[in-house]
Amino acid sequence: MMMAQRYYIFILALWMVLGALPLVRHAEAGGEVRTAWATLAQARQLAAKWQADAELIEASATKAREDGSAGADSLLGDVAWWYRFYSPSYSPKVKKLYRVVSGPGKIRGFESPTPAFHRINGHMAVPGDAMDSDQAMKLLRKHGFKPMQVNAMTLSYPEFFSNKKPVRAYWCVTNEKIGYGGLCVDARTGEYVGGPLKSRKAK
Repeated sequence: MMMAQRYYIFILALWMVLGALPLVRHAEAGGEVRTAWATLAQARQLAAKWQADAELIEASATKAREDGSAGADSLLGDVAWWYRFYSPSYSPKVKKLYRVVSGPGKIRGFESPTPAFHRINGHMAVPGDAMDSDQAMKLLRKHGFKPMQVNAMTLSYPEFFSNKKPVRAYWCVTNEKIGYGGLCVDARTGEYVGGPLKSRKAK
């Protein structure tokens, strides 16, 4: 229980530090939040209002369910899915990204500072044929992932896989039992690659 509380405190603090208070905000009505792609089209529309060349570079949830959908996290303002967008023409000048957060019945977007790890690792757009979170979760469970009450799930280009060539986007999931990095699958091919602490060498 204490571990879960510490995890939530860490996530909440990170959210505040990285710019939870919006500098630029748009809002639109959203439907029931299910998988990551359920509200992606709306997220892209908001990001395009920010910058026309906005590209999706990350999607994440702090309360991913066993079917790959996400529950609303009350400690983060009832947010289910987070999306980060990068503008090649604008972000490098001002060191800012655009974040869209979706929850039951709502979706909103705001500009926020670029996290240090993004500045270090660069920015790559998530491939258009990346699988949805339900497909990724199904594959991860097939390879032994056992969901708990709190599971974090992220689609990105993880720093701990930056030495793998070619550089690929991964869906990764973790919880208290697994720890740092979690377990991951290639977001396009579904290849299971493990994680930084429990890895299986990618072919």
